[in-house]
Amino acid sequence: MGTSGVPTSFQLADMAGANLSGISGMGGIFECADLDGANLSGARLQGARFDSASMRGADLTGGAFVPEDLIFLQIPTMFLRADLTDATMAGAGFQAAGGLRHGQGGGPVSPFFEGATLTGVNMSNLMLDNAVLINANLTGVSFAGASLVNANWGGAVFAGTTCPDGAVTNSGC
Repeated sequence: MGTSGVPTSFQLADMAGANLSGISGMGGIFECADLDGANLSGARLQGARFDSASMRGADLTGGAFVPEDLIFLQIPTMFLRADLTDATMAGAGFQAAGGLRHGQGGGPVSPFFEGATLTGVNMSNLMLDNAVLINANLTGVSFAGASLVNANWGGAVFAGTTCPDGAVTNSGC
């Protein structure tokens, strides 16, 4: 997928319940796709776009969703307005290995969950430094033990959210 330099598009695709475990590729486009209940465990989808995708109950366990190739340094995996309600993310990687950075002198590559619904997702112990969580619904999310250094929480909804230190809050971590 996307090996020729042109990202493969799965826009609007109905992939609900699909077994995509171990899928690998660069820059796949899953915008507005239905991935409800899909198995993406062990997937390696660097620089993929999941904008407005429905991923309710999807399994992202052990997946890698970070750029690793120099060509894609400026294109982090995006989950803008995606619905990840009750998705499983144990051991998923959203942080660039080795400290990859945006362009020359830019900030670290960060996961984007802007406007995403993450209700009930367990993000415990994940590396989410510099994550963009602007206007995200974090109801019932657990960030226990997660690293969220310099995360941008602007406008995020907190309700029964567990912070990295284990405290449960309705007003922010």
